[in-house]
Amino acid sequence: MGIQPSDFSVLITGSPIKNHDNIKNLAAMIFDDLQFKSFSLINSSSLSLFSTGRTSGLVLECGETKTFTVPIFEVINILII
Repeated sequence: MGIQPSDFSVLITGSPIKNHDNIKNLAAMIFDDLQFKSFSLINSSSLSLFSTGRTSGLVLECGETKTFTVPIFEVINILII
């Protein structure tokens, strides 16, 4: 693609249930192997709620193999640069 990964940040969505060892491995791959300058792993339920302009609600995510019901109350979007 002709880009320098060190010039970009990565946004990755994740399921409400995460394995912390997998997150550590993902972070090592993003920073050490791919050389991106930063990344953010955000709960997909929160992003779904943000897309409606709300900070509180009940999000139901239905997938092929799993279904999650995630209550969210007063989420504050924090931007770290």
